[in-house]
Amino acid sequence: MSRTIPPSAVSAVAVQAGSAPTPVKVSSGLIGEAGSRDALARLTAAMSELREIAIQPMLQRAVAALEVDDFRTGGEWAIKALQKDERSGFAWYLLGIARERAGDFASSVGAYDAALKLLPDHAEIANNLGRLAFRMKMFEQAEKLFRHFLAKHPNHPEGANNLSCVLREMDRAAEATDVLKAALEEHPDQPVLWNAMGTMVADQGDFTTAEIFFGEALRLQPDFAKARYNYGNAQLALGDSAGALASCDTALDLVTGEDERQMMLLARSTILLTLGRIGEGWDGYDARLHPQYHGVTQFACEAPQWQPGDDLRGKSLLVFGEQGLGDEILFANTLPDVIDRLGPNGHLTIA
Repeated sequence: MSRTIPPSAVSAVAVQAGSAPTPVKVSSGLIGEAGSRDALARLTAAMSELREIAIQPMLQRAVAALEVDDFRTGGEWAIKALQKDERSGFAWYLLGIARERAGDFASSVGAYDAALKLLPDHAEIANNLGRLAFRMKMFEQAEKLFRHFLAKHPNHPEGANNLSCVLREMDRAAEATDVLKAALEEHPDQPVLWNAMGTMVADQGDFTTAEIFFGEALRLQPDFAKARYNYGNAQLALGDSAGALASCDTALDLVTGEDERQMMLLARSTILLTLGRIGEGWDGYDARLHPQYHGVTQFACEAPQWQPGDDLRGKSLLVFGEQGLGDEILFANTLPDVIDRLGPNGHLTIA
């Protein structure tokens, strides 16, 4: 894009958007990273005011370890500090960062919660805890935490984006749009806000406008992976499947987080199916089962999963209706083939 869109146009566009369904869900996505270099620098500055001289060296070692992505060592030094002073909010905060970055989300929630109680004015803790609550689908708690962060930092681009994500998940689109509009008025140069606004109008079926917003995000930040991915989804919705595939491939070259990578691979499989590349599309569709994909499909069954090539004759097979009703009806045409493979001594159960 070569032009800047005035933020004042956003609310009008959102109101005028249609209501067609979204073929592939676009992603605004939470932003911010526990223990980013900027966050650690701010934390170090805040810790300089500590009176607990005995634990300061331990906290500094924890920070130094986290700065080089050594989450295990960072966590160990945070625990050593807590053994000296269990009411050190900074030690709990560092432990929360270490646990989150190591993938131990349940433990990190407890550590962040303890830190926030001890450091109520350190709003960044609320932002981190809010992202975890969102990931765990605790949307009401996430909303409160992001609002706590924004109360300290009004219209902060990261906070506004994250709060809009929660409101979007709670089907409160008008509120999410208002949050983003206010932030855009103050920060029209922030690509993450244009991307988030694009997702809002895309949800309402206005992919023409969404494409413009995603394009503006890319004009401001050409290597913005999520905006490139969303731009591809808008292209797909507008009938440009080849362009959508190219955009998705570009986004995959840019993205680093495994969660987002699997989301994009899943979208790519849909694009390939649209292009008639059936085999590649179905192979890629397995991305929905990746454990680090935030929308991973969970099966409430401990039995081993069937794999292509496994002999079904005489076995018991449980078939799940995984998608919506329309897809269940469509794919039910494979059941006669399944019954034939099971043979007269086999048993089929449909969930």
